[in-house]
Amino acid sequence: MTDDLIYGAGNGLVYLGAAIQPDVLFKWIQLGLGILMTVIGIAYRVWVWYKKAKEDGKITGEEVKQLIDENKDAVVEVIEKTVDLAEDIKDNKEK
Repeated sequence: MTDDLIYGAGNGLVYLGAAIQPDVLFKWIQLGLGILMTVIGIAYRVWVWYKKAKEDGKITGEEVKQLIDENKDAVVEVIEKTVDLAEDIKDNKEK
């Protein structure tokens, strides 16, 4: 619970900072760092899930479903932010 709160707050601050960043280059860097932070957060959650799921010696389909349900929003967020960053870079190259 505390990990999720810290993760969510930190991630929100990074993306908020990127949104209000006036310099385009720094905005890209900050968004890139936000995406990296989200990916690291997902990897950490998967690692914690794996340790817990392997305690009984096997990973069940229900445990995999639980992992997907708990992390699908974060994965979608990474995809959306990556697409936004790519579109922003493309738009600025055309100018």
